[in-house]
Amino acid sequence: MKSSLIGANEASEFNKKYPVGSTFIYQPFRVLRGGKGVKTESKAFWLGGGDAYVKVTGISDIVTTNCLTPAGNVFKENS
Repeated sequence: MKSSLIGANEASEFNKKYPVGSTFIYQPFRVLRGGKGVKTESKAFWLGGGDAYVKVTGISDIVTTNCLTPAGNVFKENS
């Protein structure tokens, strides 16, 4: 049971560190170079599995927070 709460803790920590509107590089496959500039549109949340998820701009579905690299304000959002 203890390990199943990792996602809930991850979501809570993500929300403390990054407010809605924070910028990231979305990399669904980190072994590939590059990524897409996105902003968070929701707080991170936990769906009961091992990961935390968040809604971001330009992606039609939710994404795991593990696919996001903080970008600060160093990019212009992709349209």
